[in-house]
Amino acid sequence: MSVAACQTRPMPADVQVVDDVPPVDSGGDDATPGMDVVPHLDGGDASDGQSPQDAGDVPLLIDHVHLDATLPDPCGAAAVIDLNVEGTTSGATTSYTGTNVGTPSASAIPGDCLLNVGNDVALSYQTATDTHLRVSTANPGTTLTFDTVAWMIDRCDPAGTSLGCSDDWAPGDRRSKFTTLDLVHAHTRVYIMVAGVTPPRTGLDATGTFALTVTEIPEAADGASCDVNAVDNVCSSHSHCIGTTTAATCTPDGTLGGRCRIAFPGCDTGFACYGDRLSDASRCVPEIPIGGTCDPAGMMNICVSGSRCLSGTCG
Repeated sequence: MSVAACQTRPMPADVQVVDDVPPVDSGGDDATPGMDVVPHLDGGDASDGQSPQDAGDVPLLIDHVHLDATLPDPCGAAAVIDLNVEGTTSGATTSYTGTNVGTPSASAIPGDCLLNVGNDVALSYQTATDTHLRVSTANPGTTLTFDTVAWMIDRCDPAGTSLGCSDDWAPGDRRSKFTTLDLVHAHTRVYIMVAGVTPPRTGLDATGTFALTVTEIPEAADGASCDVNAVDNVCSSHSHCIGTTTAATCTPDGTLGGRCRIAFPGCDTGFACYGDRLSDASRCVPEIPIGGTCDPAGMMNICVSGSRCLSGTCG
C-alpha cells in the first residue's frame, strides 16, 4: 500500500479534529463500563444493555495523522490474517489466537480511541449475515500484561472509516471489547486491528499473545423483545434495550419511555427529557401543559417549558 507522507483520516461525527494535540491515553483505571462510545458497548447498565461505547472508549481530540511511507504495511496482502480461513468458527463466533511480537513498533494506522499504539496486526473478517459484530480480546489466552487496543475499519487503509474501537474494556482490565453500533451487511469484509499501547505503561507490555473472538449478533427490531445484556441480540443504532432482564424491548430514542437523544431536540414533540441526556438513565416522558396534573418528582411527566409543578398542577 502506498501511503502519502501526511494524510488525514476521516473521523466519526462526534470526534473533534484539531491540530497540535499530543497523543492521549484513554487510561483504564478510571473507566466505567457502559458509557459504548463508539459505539454499542459491552458492560452497559441492566436497564439498557448497551451504550454508545465500551468502557475504555473516550472522546479524543485527534491530531492530523502523519504517516511514514517507509513503515512496513500491516495491510499488505501477505500480512493480513484472514479470520475466515485461519480462525476457528463455532456457532456465531470465530476465534483466533495470535501475537504481535516482532511487528513494527510504529503504527501505520492509529486507532480512533487511542493514538499511542504500535505493533499492529491486521486481520480481516467477512460477515455471513446482516449483523452487529462483537470484537474481543477479553478471553482466556490473552496475556494479562498485554495492554491491547482493538479497532475495526471498513478497509485496511489509513483513510478507512472506523466501525468501533476499545482500549481498556473494564476498570483494571487492559484487554479490549466492543460491539459495532451500526449493522454490518452480510458478505461484507471488515478489518480488525490489534495493537499494544506504546510506550507501555508501568508493569504492562505493548506486545504479547492475544486470543481474539469475533461474534455475529443479530439486530432486534424496534418494539421487539431484546436481551438487556446484549448477548443474544442488540437494538439498532437509534434504539436501546429498555426493561428488565425478563421483559425488555427495543425502544427508539426520543419516544415515550426511550432514551433521550444527545442531539437537540432530545425527545419527540409532546415529550420532554427527564434526566441528563448523556446518561443511560435518561428517559422521554410526557410534557404536561399549564393547568394539567403533574408529577412533582418529574419522573412520570414534566411541565411544559416555562412552568413548574406546584401541588400537583403545572403552573
